[in-house]
Amino acid sequence: LRHSAVIAGNGDLYTFGNGNWGVLGHGNESNINFTKPKLVETLQKANVKVKDVALGEYHTIVLGEDGSVWTWGYGGKKGFFNWMYTQEVGALGHGDLDAYFRPKRVQFFDDKNVEMITAGNYHCVAVTKEQELYSWGRGLYGVLGNGGNLQSLLPTLNEEFVYQKEMADAEGSDFGFKDVQGSDDYTGAILNDGTLHMWGKNDRG
Repeated sequence: LRHSAVIAGNGDLYTFGNGNWGVLGHGNESNINFTKPKLVETLQKANVKVKDVALGEYHTIVLGEDGSVWTWGYGGKKGFFNWMYTQEVGALGHGDLDAYFRPKRVQFFDDKNVEMITAGNYHCVAVTKEQELYSWGRGLYGVLGNGGNLQSLLPTLNEEFVYQKEMADAEGSDFGFKDVQGSDDYTGAILNDGTLHMWGKNDRG
């Protein structure tokens, strides 16, 4: 990664580093370099107090204290060939391939309360208060955990964990996510029962 982010004590977000693809959220994608943290004004003006932030190769995702999710950065290449074969798609979750150089709220989660977020190079993951896991972005190597390799421009519910929750509820067990972390082309999740679940690219074991 070529950019960084810091959450201040008052919930403001600051970003710095290389600004290509609009990953810093300051309104442009020029080859700019902020050597000092710069306030992401769009979030401050929207009264968003940032709870967590995760960085991808070409995108940034933020979780607000109110459960809202915001993303910005590279949207992807347009065209039928790209959609079917190369999968050069972004991980912004807005349902399109447009680039956004300032934070944009992921409307899919407007009626959901997100508790956790994480990001890999080209995908994002979010867990809601209802303990539902959603993923979106480039789907190569099974990184989205949906049993296939297809991309998703909108958050997609992980059916495997839905099934596990139903089984746990039937047994009277406490199903839930303790932690979820994404990296490169894979994701890992720790459940309340202590089990570790991993999915995605496995070329290095």
